[in-house]
Amino acid sequence: MYFNCYRVVNMFNQPPSSSSRRTETRAAAPAVTPVEALRIKHRKETLVALRDHGPLSRVELGRHIGLSATTLTKVMADLIGLGWVVEAESQRPREVGRPQIALGLVADACEVLAVAIEADALTLAIVGLDLEPRAVERHAFAAVDPEATITELAALIARHRAAHGGGARAVSVAVPGTTDSGLRNVLWAKPLGWQGVPLAERLEALCKLPVAVHNNTRAMGLAEFRHLGLHEDQPLLFVQTRFGLGASMVASAAPAKNGHYGASELAALPLGKNGFRAVSTDTRLLSVVGERYLQAVLGAGPADGPVVPLLEQRRDAGDATARKLYAQTVDNLARGLAVAVDILQPCVVVLGGIYTPASPRCVADLLAKLREHAEPELTLDLRLQCSELGVAGALQGAAMVAYDGLLADASAYRSRTDWQP
Repeated sequence: MYFNCYRVVNMFNQPPSSSSRRTETRAAAPAVTPVEALRIKHRKETLVALRDHGPLSRVELGRHIGLSATTLTKVMADLIGLGWVVEAESQRPREVGRPQIALGLVADACEVLAVAIEADALTLAIVGLDLEPRAVERHAFAAVDPEATITELAALIARHRAAHGGGARAVSVAVPGTTDSGLRNVLWAKPLGWQGVPLAERLEALCKLPVAVHNNTRAMGLAEFRHLGLHEDQPLLFVQTRFGLGASMVASAAPAKNGHYGASELAALPLGKNGFRAVSTDTRLLSVVGERYLQAVLGAGPADGPVVPLLEQRRDAGDATARKLYAQTVDNLARGLAVAVDILQPCVVVLGGIYTPASPRCVADLLAKLREHAEPELTLDLRLQCSELGVAGALQGAAMVAYDGLLADASAYRSRTDWQP
């Protein structure tokens, strides 16, 4: 198992590589003065606060981002003038007296196109400033030669933009594999059979938009952290498995200069004698908790529906194989999680992928087993639950990464009618 620190960088301000200079489609941005850079920083902080906590009054907003009333007034004048923020009266429950003026986002004032790639499906959505996916489309997908796949993806993006207004200012792609720290290349994506693929460069040449490439488990973990309203002293471990098994550790939903989250690889953890060897002699964690293995033991397929609820149904019906498989699956997954809990010490563990629809009983059984295998003091207040976002988490997380760079770029604040890729 390894823990890999990860750094979000501004995809708009990177010097192009020698190969990307030939396909450069954006004019060089003019130099930004220190004063303008500070104003852009304040705009971004304001938009993120309204996204994650809004609508807010000016007093509440100032408290969240720590700006003086004078500075905040200038920032709000900029954003309201751009049409990114609006004012509205707000009368909250149990409040009396004159309604406050609340500030809220105009969600479609700035949009990105988020793409989540899985081994058998591809999902696209427009994601506005509020991070709510809209115009969601899901397509059957079969990864083939990377170049052919990228061409097909570019065509889908073009059709989606044409059908839904075409206002996206960037594309962010979540992939099931390892990406580089510049959010440009797919280093290794086993479910897709891709290695060393310059995905961002190729898509930018075809789509004429900035592109970020991101690991899907990291994206989901970031979205779950924000969705649950956690803060820095409540680190979250997000674990998902289907064709692969990965985990992301998130300690903040805000970007930081030295990185704000990382990923841990759980798939190759050895399980020793507790592996369910009746079907497989492979004792890696992935081999005994993943979708294909569970389906193989149950004699089931995609047409039988989600595999974990199916396993639980057959266990409850008295099927001996299902009872054994359920017990060993819970134990093996708990052993893998225990290693991560002992090393990373999260406060919350969220299960995604095929375990998203697991029952409360399954979660309780898993937590009980986890407490047997992990250091006892690290599990006393540990919270374990299933994902509430599902695939939408990959779209939201990918969009958050895109906005990290987009909102720090001066050209992003031009009006929609003036903006050109």
